[in-house]
Amino acid sequence: MLLKCVEVSLPSSMKGLGHVNTAVSAYLMPLSLDAAVRNGCLGVLERKRVPESLAVNEALKLATEQGESEVAELLAVHCSDDAVEEALKYAALKGNWQIMAACTGERDVVELLRRVCDEKDVARSLEDAAQKCKWDVVEVLYQHCDTESRELGATLKCAIEKAKWDLVELFYPRCKEKDLVEALKVVVEQRQ
Repeated sequence: MLLKCVEVSLPSSMKGLGHVNTAVSAYLMPLSLDAAVRNGCLGVLERKRVPESLAVNEALKLATEQGESEVAELLAVHCSDDAVEEALKYAALKGNWQIMAACTGERDVVELLRRVCDEKDVARSLEDAAQKCKWDVVEVLYQHCDTESRELGATLKCAIEKAKWDLVELFYPRCKEKDLVEALKVVVEQRQ
């Protein structure tokens, strides 16, 4: 994808060399996207995004860090699965999972990415948040987690280890039998 600024600024002698245009555009693209994210220029992003490219993945990361929900929504659709998952994890670890009508900034980004991600990404973020004791995040993610995921069992164990009994009561009905046995072992070890 060629940037208009590159086409205009290159000398006439270079315009015939397509590989030069491509190389200069590729070099400038991450900077252009980062600047567009920082300045909230959605029009630039709509025209200049390159699906599954490193530049778009980095721009999504930056948008998530800055809480730019409109930009993240635009970029998340065109990013790699790994980039979307990383953005989801980042938002989850920041503890911005309160989903309500009046939420703004990073919370909007978190809700958006939760909708864009598949259930496995949500489950991984659930386990990660439980291991880091982000219980408000865990409660929200739990509601959107597949009942067949192994991460529910790991989350139950974390809640038991940290004596979060209200969450244990919430989690255990959806856990598999194997996970409940493992959780009981943790309880027995704690009592000894």
